[in-house]
Amino acid sequence: MKKLYTAILAASVAASATAAPARVLTNETAVNTQSAIYKMERAFNAKATNDVFKAVERIADTTVKAPAKAAATNMGELIGVYDYSFYLYSNAGGQTLNSTTTIAAGEEENEVLIQGMRYVDVTLKGTVDFAAGTITLTPQELLTMPEDPDYPGKSMDIWLYAGKIVGTSIQEDRNANITIKLNADGTLSSEDIFIYGVEGLPGASYAVFEDLKMAPSEYNAKAEYGEYDTDDKGNFLPTVSEYVTYCMAEHLDSYIVPDEQGKPDDLGEVVTLDDFIFSKNQAITATYPLPIIIERDTKTTYLDTFYWFDASLQSGDYRVAVCTIINNKLSGIEGSFAGSTISWEGDWYAYAPNAGIFGKFKDCKIYLQFSLDDNAGINDVVVDNENAPVEYFNLQGMRVNEPAAGQFVIRRQGNKVEKIIVK
Repeated sequence: MKKLYTAILAASVAASATAAPARVLTNETAVNTQSAIYKMERAFNAKATNDVFKAVERIADTTVKAPAKAAATNMGELIGVYDYSFYLYSNAGGQTLNSTTTIAAGEEENEVLIQGMRYVDVTLKGTVDFAAGTITLTPQELLTMPEDPDYPGKSMDIWLYAGKIVGTSIQEDRNANITIKLNADGTLSSEDIFIYGVEGLPGASYAVFEDLKMAPSEYNAKAEYGEYDTDDKGNFLPTVSEYVTYCMAEHLDSYIVPDEQGKPDDLGEVVTLDDFIFSKNQAITATYPLPIIIERDTKTTYLDTFYWFDASLQSGDYRVAVCTIINNKLSGIEGSFAGSTISWEGDWYAYAPNAGIFGKFKDCKIYLQFSLDDNAGINDVVVDNENAPVEYFNLQGMRVNEPAAGQFVIRRQGNKVEKIIVK
C-alpha cells in the first residue's frame, strides 16, 4: 500500500544520515525472525494512519504544541484529540515520529482508551489516577494477527510490553507497567519504553519507541475514508485500506471566494476543513480551508470543483482539487449531513493538473464536534445591511483586518458583497 503522500515524498522517509544510531533488539529469536516480522509489518502498515514522516536527528527536548493551562482533573478534561511525538527505533536509524491520537473514556471506572498510537487499529487501555497524575498501562493484547506458517503454533498476536535498556540493547519486560504522566501544564509524557511485541516470539517486535510527548490538539473533527492500494508502479488496485485522520472544522454562515472570473462569490453556509487530506504532521504545506457547502432544504452537501487549494511538497508546488470524475471530467462531490456527521459515498480523487490523479479514495465520513441540525435557521436571519459591521477579504477569500491603499479587496456589509479598490 502506498498512500498518496508516499509516491511524492519517498525521499523524506529515508533515514537521516545524521540520525542517532538505533538501539536494536539483539535477542537471537528476534534476529532469526526479523524477515518474518518485516513481512507482517509491511502488511500491517497498510492500515497505519499518518505514517509518513521525515527522519530527523533526535533532540531531547522536542517541542510540542502550545499546552493547555493545567493538568486534567477529571475525565471530561482529559478526553479529546492530542498531537503526539515519540522516538521510534528502527534498523535504519532512530527517527522522531509525529502524529495524532485520541483519548476516550473506557467502559470501566477511570478507564481510558488511547487510540491510534502509531497504528490506526491499536487501542491502549489504561487506568487514570487524577490524584496521582498518572495513566497506568499494564501489558495487554492489542491486535489478533494470523498465524505465520513459518512458525506453526506460535501466536503472532501483538501485545504492549514495557522495555528496558540493557547495555546497548533493549529488552522486553513482559511483567512491567508503563506510566504516562499528567503534567501540570496540560501535556502528557512518559519516560518508559513502549514495545509492540509478538506474543509467541519473545524479543520480536513491530515497534519500539520512547520519550512519548502528548499535547491537546487544535483538531476538532475526525475523518474516516478508504484509499485504494497501489502496486509498485503506482497503479491503483481494486483493494482499499481504511484510514482515520483528524482535521480542523469551522461552521460559517457565509464564505466568500473568488469565482472563475475573479469576482467575489459568497458560497453561503459552509463547513470549512483544514488539514483534511494533507496533515501538518506529514511534511506537506497546504493552503486551506476546503469549504463544504451546506444545503438546508435537502440536507445535502457539496464540494465545488472550481475551488482549488495550494499544496507545497518536496517534488514541487501543486494546485490541487478534491473531486469526483464523471465521463473523464472533473465534477463536484455531493454528500449529505445529519447531526454532527457529513458523509459522501463513491470514489473521489486528489487531482493536480501537473501531476494528474495522485490519490484515489472511497467513501468518507467526517465527524464534527458540533451539530449542524442545531443551526437550521442560520440562513434565515434578516440582516440590517446599513448597520452591519464591514468586513474585508482578499481575492483568495482570506480576511484582511486593515486593507492597504491600492489593494483590491472584497467588501462585505451584511449580505451586500462587492469588489473594491482601497483608496
